[in-house]
Amino acid sequence: FFGFNERILDNILEPEDRDAFYTLEEYGLLVTEREETTLYDGREWRVHYWKLKKDVIINLTNHDGPEKRKRRTEDYSFYDEIPEDVWKRESNNLVE
Repeated sequence: FFGFNERILDNILEPEDRDAFYTLEEYGLLVTEREETTLYDGREWRVHYWKLKKDVIINLTNHDGPEKRKRRTEDYSFYDEIPEDVWKRESNNLVE
């Protein structure tokens, strides 16, 4: 829905999607915003948006804890045991 943007217009959502957005708002992942402007004929026009709470989302994704982060790093420690020359390629060994 959001693509590269942090907010989207409410009026582009289908009712089912809007219901899901209200649920995400209850979890603290989205917030609603609105802008008001005066039209040429004097009427007020309101535009409603849904905005991602990026700080909350980032905090939740980084909330693994030090043990899990350490394990994740240890999962790849076997690469440390491979000699450096294994990673080098020689051009005469390449198949064309």
